[in-house]
Amino acid sequence: MKDLLEAISFYDFDFILIDSPAGIDIGFINAISGATEAIVVTTPQITSIRDADKVINFLKLAGIYDYKILVNEIRPIFMKNKDLIPMRDIQQMLRAPIIGAIPEDRQVLVSINRGDPLVLERNISLAGLAYENATRYYLEKDDFLLDVENPFFVSFFNLKNYI
Repeated sequence: MKDLLEAISFYDFDFILIDSPAGIDIGFINAISGATEAIVVTTPQITSIRDADKVINFLKLAGIYDYKILVNEIRPIFMKNKDLIPMRDIQQMLRAPIIGAIPEDRQVLVSINRGDPLVLERNISLAGLAYENATRYYLEKDDFLLDVENPFFVSFFNLKNYI
């Protein structure tokens, strides 16, 4: 992986994103071998958060201390009813900033099955909008998250008030 990254480094990319497989195995180790930072994806379920914590500990062992959290598959009604772990608690448990909250959206499956990027859809879905916002937040261009508690309205609120 390091050789591959070195071979393409002359293209002068701002970012090279490597999606690693779930779990800590050889695929994960290869994926992080040339990494300088990481985005750890979790869901608001305790088992997923525990796995994310293990990944973060492994990242630290590998010398990667710049990591952020992306919370995926949020079911707004469950968050509203407090049936899922709140974002503030996820951030505290993982000791890392959250860059985005992606609501569960059937359009994600449609996009995957078609092979079309979700964020390039003509009528962008709620999840697509949330991915765009997470990207803006990661790039420090914005500090807003999609209001996942009210998914029928495209409303935003300040991230600092959410977490």
